[in-house]
Amino acid sequence: AGAAAATQSTDAASASSTTGANHRTDATLFERTIRQIVSEGGDADTDAAVAGALPGCLGGFSQLASAWVAQLPHRAWLEAHVQKVLFMLRLR
Repeated sequence: AGAAAATQSTDAASASSTTGANHRTDATLFERTIRQIVSEGGDADTDAAVAGALPGCLGGFSQLASAWVAQLPHRAWLEAHVQKVLFMLRLR
């Protein structure tokens, strides 16, 4: 059920995010999608993690819901490690 919700929302997101102008709409769609997947139950944490990773990979960190990113308890630690990995991969 979570996969079906993610597929429907991903299709809608790809249709609406051809430019950066729709960032607010995309963020709202992202939040609704994650909430819908989590409410399906089952292995909701894994389903939501995968569904959240997809738009993160597609649009980058800046396209994630800023209100949710701000609430990450270990954001600074995570950001430092991401930067280290990017440096090791020579992507930064």
